[in-house]
Amino acid sequence: MTHTYPPHQLSKSQLMTGLQCPKALFLSLKHPELAAPSDSLRIEWGHQVGALAREQFPGGVFIDRFSCDPYQETQRAMRDPAVDAIYEASFSTSKLNVSVDILRREWPGWVITEVKSSTQAKKQPKDVQPHHVDDVAIQALCLELAGIKVTRCELMFIDNTFTYQGDNNYQDLFATRDITALVNERMPEIWDRRLKMDVNLLSVLDNPSDIKTGSQCKKPHPCAFKKHCLSLEPRHTVSALPKAAKKIEALRAMGIDDIRDIPEDFLTSKTHQWIREVTINGQETLKPGAKQAIENLGYPRYYPDFETISFAIPRWIGTKPYQQIPFQWSCHIDQGDGELLHKEFLDVTGQDPRRAFAESLIAACGNEGPVIVYNQSAEKTNINKLAEAFPDLSASLQGIADRIVDLLVIVKDNYYHPDMNGSWSIKNVLPHLVPGRSYKDLGSVQEGTGAQEAYIKLIEPGLTAEERAILEKDLKDYCAMDTLSMVEIVEAITRK
Repeated sequence: MTHTYPPHQLSKSQLMTGLQCPKALFLSLKHPELAAPSDSLRIEWGHQVGALAREQFPGGVFIDRFSCDPYQETQRAMRDPAVDAIYEASFSTSKLNVSVDILRREWPGWVITEVKSSTQAKKQPKDVQPHHVDDVAIQALCLELAGIKVTRCELMFIDNTFTYQGDNNYQDLFATRDITALVNERMPEIWDRRLKMDVNLLSVLDNPSDIKTGSQCKKPHPCAFKKHCLSLEPRHTVSALPKAAKKIEALRAMGIDDIRDIPEDFLTSKTHQWIREVTINGQETLKPGAKQAIENLGYPRYYPDFETISFAIPRWIGTKPYQQIPFQWSCHIDQGDGELLHKEFLDVTGQDPRRAFAESLIAACGNEGPVIVYNQSAEKTNINKLAEAFPDLSASLQGIADRIVDLLVIVKDNYYHPDMNGSWSIKNVLPHLVPGRSYKDLGSVQEGTGAQEAYIKLIEPGLTAEERAILEKDLKDYCAMDTLSMVEIVEAITRK
């Protein structure tokens, strides 16, 4: 079959997608409707970081690609000797078009500064991530093709040692690293890959099933088309085996795509062997150890869950970039007498919620009885950070942390259903242990990112009183669902 596809020009983001996976590039160009929704918070953090980074180079000209011809406006700014910096400078060639976060004049040419909202330690530099080098190399390549001399290439990133002291002082938030040598070394390979990409896209168009899901679906960025690609694979795809990249690659090389077709002696991990066995049998398995572990727990039983927000640019004094700030908790309490209590906390004042969160949690969780959570690392990390921030509450918070029992460990060691597809997340486990229960029955908040987005809306102006009331209810219902789900999972295990 002969195709007239693809177009000759790709944007930087499209080329980056193609470098990660040709199939993802093809889908983004021909079937964008198949992509999962974008991470709106990550995009918003990126916008905020970019705007703050521009303040480090004041007096520049901003090129608004949505209100003008960005290419002509960029050329006009470059010809003006009074302009030392251009924000979002745009360039177009026959094969590429790019926008540069910050382009600065430096005789005899220009400096590319790529702003990243990710973090590194300023005083303890680590290797630059390869995809960041590729990102800048694409920009430098496009400028070179456009006849623009690039004298230096920089990465500007957030210093993860920064602690906000107030007064809107973010002067030391950023650090910069010169990556010119890495970019120059990478540019020829990028150009070669770009020239081959048209042919690769034609190959994908002819044989879209040849590219299976794998590590490229996660690194360097989660692929928006992973769910679609998984839908084309067997119901019990081998890619569902957790932490098994090399095994999956070997199985694919053997032509095996279905877990049920894996040879009996191929898997060495006990977890993988168990997944295979249960999947072949087609029936859920619950080992006796789960019921025994739960029966050994005393009363009262506390089932708390936290919701947190991680601002790229810290908002409150004493906090760091991307520090998890807990703003909400729900806790169901089983007293062992058939009565189930529920307590909750939600702070949407826009002030630092940590102190009130910690005090209310201490009051709710009492002094004895197991504190049952699902995946203890999140709750323990947040409790430990609160203890560091408020030494006078440290003993009480540590007391709660010491009583934590991880329900995930109990479930993961003892329960599996063939349709869990290698994941023991609470949203995967709940529908099988508690049929009829689903997060899809909730309102506008049905997962963690939605909770964060709701919180952001609630602490910013603009909502009516009715909108606020609905969103607060949706947030509370979601968090309560998490804790009630743990109670119901425990009850289901006990009954079986």
